[in-house]
Amino acid sequence: MKNDINEEPEEELAQIEFMDYLMSEPGHEVVKRIISLIEDIKKSTLDKNVELTKINVTNNHKQRTFLIIQQTIVIVLVVIASIYLAVNDKFNPTIGILFGTLIGYFFGKKSQN
Repeated sequence: MKNDINEEPEEELAQIEFMDYLMSEPGHEVVKRIISLIEDIKKSTLDKNVELTKINVTNNHKQRTFLIIQQTIVIVLVVIASIYLAVNDKFNPTIGILFGTLIGYFFGKKSQN
């Protein structure tokens, strides 16, 4: 069975030796390198977060532009098709509901963004 009284001075002695090492020139150099390493990791993480934010902003702008172009094309095509069908007396309520649903989908999609 180990004696706890003998272990405590050994731990304290080890702590004192470690602190003496850290206060020495080589120990101080090791601590400086560890701190600079941690700072470099922190800076690189922040830089990556900034880059990802810039990429996300660019991608969101491209997606928004694509959505607006897509909506404009669909709305123009629905209006042209409605006019064409109405002039030729082929426009019926079923086609009206289909066109209305299509336009409603794009207006609803626009309001979500």
